[in-house]
Amino acid sequence: MQYKPVAKEAGRAAGNAGAALGLAADELKAGYERIRKLFK
Repeated sequence: MQYKPVAKEAGRAAGNAGAALGLAADELKAGYERIRKLFK
């Protein structure tokens, strides 16, 4: 299987993208909470 390294890298990139999306979601949630507290 000569494509195994490519598949491994693709999996790693997908994991990194998932982690980045998770961080972005956390930032959005924190920003929403700050705005909500301003209008409370």
